[in-house]
Amino acid sequence: MRLQLTRWSNQLSEIRQTVGLCTTPKEGTLPLEDMNLSNAAVPDRLIARIQQWDQIGGAKNILIGAQPSWTTPQAPLLLQSLKQPRQFKGTQEQMIEYQNQLTEELTQGIGKESMKIKVYNPTFLVSRSDGRPRKILDCRKLNSITQQVHFKMEGIQELKQIIEQGDFTTTLDMKNAFHHIKVNQKLQTFFGFKFQNRSYCYVGLPFGWKRSPFIFSKTLSIAIRAIRKQWSVKIQSYMDDIILLHKSKEYLKQNTKEIMIFLQDLGWKFNTCTMEVQMTPERRRMMKKNLKDWIAKTNVKQIVRIKSLASLIGEINFIRVQFPAISLWMNSLNHLKTKAVSKGTWKGQVQLNNQIQGNLQAILSMVKLNKPLSLKELTPDTVLTTDASEEGWGMTLVKNQSQIWDAGEWQKCWHLTSSNQRELAAVLVSLRIWSPYMLNQRIKCILLQTDNSTAEFCIRRWRAASAIVHLVRQIHLLLQELNIRIMTIHIPGKENTTADALSRLSWLGDYKIKEEFLLPALTAINFSPTLDAFALRTMKHCRRYCSPQDDRRAVARDAFSIAWTNEALLLHIPIGAIPKVIQKLKRDGAIAALILPSWVLMKYKAMIPQILNQKTLGPSELMLEEGKLMRMLEQKLPPGIIEIVLINTLKENNYTESSQHNPDLDNQLQMN
Repeated sequence: MRLQLTRWSNQLSEIRQTVGLCTTPKEGTLPLEDMNLSNAAVPDRLIARIQQWDQIGGAKNILIGAQPSWTTPQAPLLLQSLKQPRQFKGTQEQMIEYQNQLTEELTQGIGKESMKIKVYNPTFLVSRSDGRPRKILDCRKLNSITQQVHFKMEGIQELKQIIEQGDFTTTLDMKNAFHHIKVNQKLQTFFGFKFQNRSYCYVGLPFGWKRSPFIFSKTLSIAIRAIRKQWSVKIQSYMDDIILLHKSKEYLKQNTKEIMIFLQDLGWKFNTCTMEVQMTPERRRMMKKNLKDWIAKTNVKQIVRIKSLASLIGEINFIRVQFPAISLWMNSLNHLKTKAVSKGTWKGQVQLNNQIQGNLQAILSMVKLNKPLSLKELTPDTVLTTDASEEGWGMTLVKNQSQIWDAGEWQKCWHLTSSNQRELAAVLVSLRIWSPYMLNQRIKCILLQTDNSTAEFCIRRWRAASAIVHLVRQIHLLLQELNIRIMTIHIPGKENTTADALSRLSWLGDYKIKEEFLLPALTAINFSPTLDAFALRTMKHCRRYCSPQDDRRAVARDAFSIAWTNEALLLHIPIGAIPKVIQKLKRDGAIAALILPSWVLMKYKAMIPQILNQKTLGPSELMLEEGKLMRMLEQKLPPGIIEIVLINTLKENNYTESSQHNPDLDNQLQMN
């Protein structure tokens, strides 16, 4: 994605002539008036252009402005009866800075001196991202008696949906954006504050009031709709930022100039700014210093204010836009804060412990790296579907109409105590095992399908509870290493049949191939087995057999305990034992017919020696017969197509010559 930053402020006088809006307006473009807004108060700029707003259907919103919206009619009276806060006091430098900002607000008409203040609000200075102080009005008491309003604010997710590779982007940053909305006179008296024993109030909409974002977004959306009708550019707004996108650099450049004139003629003012999904050098420097200070405090187990810890968490949350998975390394910080607040109040203190050391170090590493977040939206070309049970896991990987199936048992090293842990572990194991394939296929984006809503949420939002956060971290780190992005979707369990069957396989092999399909298959591959190496007395296909149980009629209890040299083996083995069986065949040297699903054959094809013959039998649900234990444990048959392959591991391949004197199959096979 290419980003284009253009400075427009010094070109506007020239543009007004080149665009032609001053004399003969473009069809659908609002005509300009001769009124000069350079000396107009900021809250009066939009009202001064009420005719232009009326043409796009926004005059009523501009005239109404910000109105009070109390929870009850008695709420304002109750708030007035409360004790009024102290006026701002600070160091000499802070007092000078506060006075300068207040003077600027009074000069621009954003605030005014008044003796009719009903409610005074606390004010203070906070540092911006670049270190400059900002004057803040604390409206928490006023917010407590103001009705809550719910609305959807467009943000990064909506921008990712419209941005495309090759788009040029310009960002328009409004100056004093909220202050352009005028506050109703009845409400102005509730936005009061004191400084040096003098009373002031806001005339322009302040930032701290809970309804300010809603009122501003509602007003700006009227102008955005008018822009979409007149210009063929993609447009997205986020608070006071307007983002324009188009494939053509020159077309975007010209249209951005016209749109700026259009918005300025509605009364808006702009800053020159740049927007990137990456920390600025100033914020990165500040975050590094702050995190190093907290790490030093943690090393000595210093006692700090709870509010200071909450402030650190807030600063970390601010960079979540660039690092969506940063929440995975904040569990100890959040737990320490929550535990401290539950024991007392926000005014208390808390002692730092070594448990948050790992969180701080991990976040510091992210800040140092400062890897930008790509806004390019990718289309998944590979679908990964997973499922898990108490016995094992299963997955399917689909890419370009080709399917890969895999399954496995949980080993003793996995300590999984809940279904959520097992589902996430299934995703992790699937990615680990098939990561070479993904790298070879140059997969860039995967769609993960799972029937576990918790696993889907944790990976989609990169947030997790303490019991599963370690698994989600491993998944995120592995995807970062593979440079693969992941999208998730929750599917109903009834649609996840294949992965579910793979996760519930009978790993003991308590099933057999039906007799009516085995004899024709052996005839087709021209093979007469002499030993059924993995069978029970009730499931054997040869007179000679090896059983995993105590059986006096069996040749041996364990097939691995006898030599296979020069044997003609029938091997319908449990899937988990296939690698061990192949290794023994190579050591002893034998001829064997292996019965296994096609997806297992594909998985172990590199290990299997020379294949003399092969035949496809059919779907497993038709070819295989379940055993009693399997039905009792509610286990599943191996899904997919069943294959029978004839292999030779003898030192000298003389099977072809010696196969002419095979005895009659009916004499060698005992079909039960």
